[in-house]
Amino acid sequence: MLNKIRAVIESGLLSFILFWSFVIIYRLVLEPEALVTIVLIIGAHYLTAIFCGYWAGWRSRNDGWLYGILGYVLFRGLAFTFKVHAVLPFPLHIKLAGYIPILTLLMFGGVIGEQRAHYAPISQRNKALYPVIKRILDIIVSITILLLLAPVMLAVAFGIKFSSPGPI
Repeated sequence: MLNKIRAVIESGLLSFILFWSFVIIYRLVLEPEALVTIVLIIGAHYLTAIFCGYWAGWRSRNDGWLYGILGYVLFRGLAFTFKVHAVLPFPLHIKLAGYIPILTLLMFGGVIGEQRAHYAPISQRNKALYPVIKRILDIIVSITILLLLAPVMLAVAFGIKFSSPGPI
């Protein structure tokens, strides 16, 4: 039971820290009332919901979606307390309809977190950040390799284009 409470508290707190960092960066770099800023903050809100469900699923190892919802309630409570608002002041019926995709993302993140925890090697069972760090490094390395090989691929494409007689 203590592990479940830990999953709720960690997922809520870490989601709040992640979302708050997104909001601070967006407000420093972009204009606060710009449409791009609003779209990025809403996207960050959805990414935070996936992270919240994932973390709760990883820590609880079963019923991660349920503990993800509780962690999300903690996240929204912290966001309300510290006045870090995610969306524009819409009427209540639009806000309630907006929670449908959030619940879906929490469930998705929770299921993925449970699967990662279940199928992880023994050495990585208690290291929830390992798959996240590995994924980030995979993306950075693949982008770097793509940027380094793009001129070579372009030269090969031009070489084939100019040396080929064309279709027969």
